[in-house]
Amino acid sequence: MRRLLASALLVVCTLGATAAAATPTARATEWLHRLQTGKIDRTQLTPAVDKGLTVTVVERLEDELGPLGDPVALNLTETKPPVAGNTPYIFKVDFKNDATIYFIFVLDTSGKISGLRFSNAE
Repeated sequence: MRRLLASALLVVCTLGATAAAATPTARATEWLHRLQTGKIDRTQLTPAVDKGLTVTVVERLEDELGPLGDPVALNLTETKPPVAGNTPYIFKVDFKNDATIYFIFVLDTSGKISGLRFSNAE
């Protein structure tokens, strides 16, 4: 039993490390899908983002982003300089129905998500 528990713990630690080591584009793609489906992995969030990403906010994002479907393109357009250890990555996201949004995805130095924001393309 201890061996099984140790193996399970190792798998959890490895999965967490893999998520933090993934590229910002891969992480942003994953999180866009999570927000579209409402399937949030709170272990990847900083405490402040976790607190702000309430059930109501997740439901609203799912309602607004879900109907757009899978993106046809998610392109990193800019990486801003880090501020207080937080690096913003700006993605242009195109969908099949000609909708385009910008997704600002912010990671801290430990790989935790320290910011999520969407804006309409202008």
